[in-house]
Amino acid sequence: MSTLGIYSIKTIFEGDINFSDDFSSEANDTSPAAIQIYDLVLGPNTITCPLSPSGTFPIAALILLPINNALNITLKGVAGDVGILLSPIAPFIISLNDVASFVLDAEDAISGVRIIFI
Repeated sequence: MSTLGIYSIKTIFEGDINFSDDFSSEANDTSPAAIQIYDLVLGPNTITCPLSPSGTFPIAALILLPINNALNITLKGVAGDVGILLSPIAPFIISLNDVASFVLDAEDAISGVRIIFI
């Protein structure tokens, strides 16, 4: 059995510039539809992307950090990368293309990081 997965992002500006638009992904008709909770340790944490029942990787990962998190996380392709420093409080989505894993490098231990694989 397969699961359809789609994600969208809504952008709104109000004030000097007024703008609103929705941006949606392509449909992933073989989404793993997995929600996993991780307890990150200090340093690099390899996140393995779950496969769908048909053996395909997710098209995206939505990462939700705990409320009131103040610790930095750096997104990396592999442990040795310099990476990209991410907001410690805002949710973020990573678009993926046949990615088996990625690394979240934590400033310190962070419990309860929720990742939704689409």
